[in-house]
Amino acid sequence: MAINFTTFFTKFGHAVYSAKNMLQNLGPDQDTVIQSFVDDFDSEALDVKQTIDGTVARLRSIQGQSGGFVSSLISSPLQAFMLQEVKEDLGKNVTFEEAITEFLDQLETAGSTVESSTVSASVTYGGANTGTGELFIDTKNARGEVSQFLINETLTLTCNSIDQLNDSSTFTGKGDIAYGKLSGYYPGGTGIDITLSPTEPSLTSILNNPAFFDADADATTQPANWIAYDADATGSLTDPVSQTLAISGTPTGGYYEIVLKQADGTSELITSKIAYNADASAVQSAIRNVEGYSNVEVTSTGTSPNYTHTITHTNTNRNFSISIRDFTTGGTPLFTISALITDGDFITAGRGLEIAGDGSEGTTYSQEVFLSPDSVYFAHAMVKAQSSIFSGVLQLSLTDAPNGTILQDRAGTNNAISVDLTTIGTTDWYHLGGFFRTGKTLPAHQFFRMNCSTPIDASGTIMVDSLHLSGASQLYAGGPYYALVKGETQFALDDTITLTVANNYSGELQQWFDRIYGLASRGRQIAHSGSPTFADTLITSS
Repeated sequence: MAINFTTFFTKFGHAVYSAKNMLQNLGPDQDTVIQSFVDDFDSEALDVKQTIDGTVARLRSIQGQSGGFVSSLISSPLQAFMLQEVKEDLGKNVTFEEAITEFLDQLETAGSTVESSTVSASVTYGGANTGTGELFIDTKNARGEVSQFLINETLTLTCNSIDQLNDSSTFTGKGDIAYGKLSGYYPGGTGIDITLSPTEPSLTSILNNPAFFDADADATTQPANWIAYDADATGSLTDPVSQTLAISGTPTGGYYEIVLKQADGTSELITSKIAYNADASAVQSAIRNVEGYSNVEVTSTGTSPNYTHTITHTNTNRNFSISIRDFTTGGTPLFTISALITDGDFITAGRGLEIAGDGSEGTTYSQEVFLSPDSVYFAHAMVKAQSSIFSGVLQLSLTDAPNGTILQDRAGTNNAISVDLTTIGTTDWYHLGGFFRTGKTLPAHQFFRMNCSTPIDASGTIMVDSLHLSGASQLYAGGPYYALVKGETQFALDDTITLTVANNYSGELQQWFDRIYGLASRGRQIAHSGSPTFADTLITSS
């Protein structure tokens, strides 16, 4: 057996017609009418005006109760109707949750559709912004369908807090007033109060060694925890950034201090006093005691006190030039500090992954991950060209093996995002990011893969840093998924990000199914198209 959807949608359309009329007669369209009626009596005698006083307030009270009227007269019967239809079809008692799931599953199997609403989302950044982070938005739901339940609203996020020590910032924003789904004023806005901070990819990722802190113990030019394919000739870790501090002039006493930078690259941190003749171990200990520098390594050459200390920024995101506060005595001391020594660009760990093209290899790095079905994930990488790229595509994807088949979501869309490397520059880091959606079932093993799906030309080289994969956040039920990611430059106070979500709500049957049956909160919607099985013309009097 199967549910008779034609009968169901016909009756549902009649009920929606009644609900719309009830709400229209009690809704915002009546505000002007009632106010005009009240204004007509402004010039009347006091006793007449007193009979009119409170009319607007009484209207507001009635409007506030309108949702209850529609719920008792329309919504509750329609819920009971669906429950009965499914119960009769299955020949057994079911809960309402079971009924709505069975109804939607049968509707999906039948290939039935309703009319579409036109939805979109876009992000713009304040023209005076300092930060180079990006806000990523996805209008699809967990099943890979463009969500019909986005709320038409412009949301402005403003940076109102900076933590220099931890190189973090906080944005806040507030949505427009939200109304109940059975209110005559629905939908209004989201009503949300949102607070979010840019993601630090290397700290929040479910990947191991996402910023390439560590080299493989055996293949030392390759990152630990990553499976490399076609990478021996084209992919390799750069050396960690370092700097030399040369002491000359044979000081005989006193001390010096090393001035380091906080994660924002501006605010200073200062070591404890370092003896004029301190060796590598003592200098390393002083630096490691400073917050954020616990993994720094120091080696030395020369003889006391005229040492040359090489400071290597191993596993740190504080890769800034040092300076010296000199309190040594005797001799003619001179402190000479080299420029930062690096063989490639980086963002977080003092080193990056370099991929040098040869025109043929599809350089691939994979890592096994453990995902959940019917879930949304955010993937991201920072990419920068070291020279002009004439061909090449870099891709992030989910696969069933280290170099296997790309996994698809329920809608049959590949979980893959990519960038044409000929379009990125050599000056700024490029944000390669997007959202993946897992299917109802998953293979025994799942992998996150980064690969050159089109080989880079023989003269091209790119740097990759801060790979990221994490569960995605949703702005509200039925709303867009989002992720705010740090860039090379931290956000500053009063930087703004504006998220504009548009929905013309033209698919009325879809919208009313949500208002009556709560589809958005269940992560479901009816399939929709421009040539629907059930058109909105069904919303008519019986």
